[in-house]
Amino acid sequence: MLETLKTIGSITGVFGFIISVINFVYFFVIRRKNLNIRFGDIGVREYYVQNDLLKVQFSFENKSQLPVSVTRIQFVLNGTYYDCLRLPVIIEEVERKRNDVVYDRDIIKSVFTPINLPSLGAASGFLVFQVPQGSLSKDETTLTFRICTNRGKAIQKTFVLHEDTLIH
Repeated sequence: MLETLKTIGSITGVFGFIISVINFVYFFVIRRKNLNIRFGDIGVREYYVQNDLLKVQFSFENKSQLPVSVTRIQFVLNGTYYDCLRLPVIIEEVERKRNDVVYDRDIIKSVFTPINLPSLGAASGFLVFQVPQGSLSKDETTLTFRICTNRGKAIQKTFVLHEDTLIH
């Protein structure tokens, strides 16, 4: 009888240990940084004498159960880093008229960092970068960005436009 209780206790202890290890691993897996990033349409227009403005549509999805803040976004061009502009820039203005009278007006402005993403949340908008004049065209298919978050080290990656990229 005593041997049977020892065996049952040993089996229960082993199962308890295995469940504890599984919970420990699961705890870290669900809480690690897990971002789905998509860069979409871009636009390039003249800005000042020797600069252009690069406008980039973005979408960030936080697929982890902890909030993430995107604290800095840099566009990388020929080894030079360009931060997104800290002041909003007008991306598009739309006016609706009836009998030549404006009855509605929408203004879309750029977003700037930090971009706070709640757990399992998302954000989208436009980012604007000041780049050297003539360095980019509207026909680009890939762009390189360095993205800093409050969780983990910075990520530098070349993104294919209009494709989702999962970052851990």
